[in-house]
Amino acid sequence: MLTPQSIKSLSLLLMAGGALTCFSQARGADAIEVAAASPGSGAMAAAGTTNPAALPNCASTNYDGTRNLFTVTSGMPPVARSTGEPLTTKGAVLEAKDMPVNQQCILHVVRGAAQPGEITAGRYTAYFSGGGDGGAGGSQRFNGGGGGGASAVQNRMAVNLSPGDYKLTLGNGGPGGVACKDVLGGGPGYPGSPTSLVALSNGLVIAGTPGADSWKRPSRSQLEKMVGNKDGHGGSGPGKAPGGNGGFNTPARAFGATDGAPNPAPWVAGAPGDNGTGVLPVVASGIGAGGGGGAGLGNGGDGAGLNEPTPTQTRDFLPEMGGLGAGGGGGQGRETFCTAGAAGGPGYFALRRG
Repeated sequence: MLTPQSIKSLSLLLMAGGALTCFSQARGADAIEVAAASPGSGAMAAAGTTNPAALPNCASTNYDGTRNLFTVTSGMPPVARSTGEPLTTKGAVLEAKDMPVNQQCILHVVRGAAQPGEITAGRYTAYFSGGGDGGAGGSQRFNGGGGGGASAVQNRMAVNLSPGDYKLTLGNGGPGGVACKDVLGGGPGYPGSPTSLVALSNGLVIAGTPGADSWKRPSRSQLEKMVGNKDGHGGSGPGKAPGGNGGFNTPARAFGATDGAPNPAPWVAGAPGDNGTGVLPVVASGIGAGGGGGAGLGNGGDGAGLNEPTPTQTRDFLPEMGGLGAGGGGGQGRETFCTAGAAGGPGYFALRRG
């Protein structure tokens, strides 16, 4: 039940109390530097939904009572255990273009005492972000690991909610880059989608990115045109927590992957993603590990690499999806195979009185 009393401090992740302009990421998939007008939006309802009557009440579909916020509840698709590629329910590889961009719902704001599923009009502090960026895929060439995805920009602002209905668009995380896309490397990760709150009475954007409800994820060809140097560096951008760099492993040179970065917003406490673990930067290992994702409200995703639970047994593991507003981990690359990057975490929207 969503009541005025349930809108309170945002659990342990919010301490105290935009828009995606550019990002870069890769190594197996190499670095991409993208200039975009706004941060990502994520989700389940089709982007550009124009009929508010068809949208559900946010209180029943998108409210997370444990963390006291609204977020994407559709989740990301399952991934193949061997490659980390997203799958359909029938086990086929799922293209990024077929993954949900955002999830939309309606916030009902009323004057006076609110009933279940409603919010009392008044002044609030809004905390929100779009989805985190996906990590890049690994590459067989040079045994290169993918860079970790950058976080979304974490926003905090005062809002005044008048009685009426508001459309909330919650940005989903960007899909991870494909593994071993070609001899040049894996694919770069996708940017996360933007988040916004819009008053239906007049179309005014109360918070977030204008146009988030109709934002479209770039096609693979468009994404490739945004790629910078193919060197496996992590994602980055103004106001974002950068992702870690992927590892590199050839007879000429070898170096390990790096961790993601903490988020610069002082009110969040998500942990940066770890680099691919257990992979020493020596040619003998023949593996380039993935970089860690940048932290958002939630933790950054860990990069892929080689885990050694015992001296006699080894197992490869996949990169980790980012937490709320955080970047996904980068995939690993080696001579025999490589893995896809992990998706960025979903966006969120939270309200606190005062």
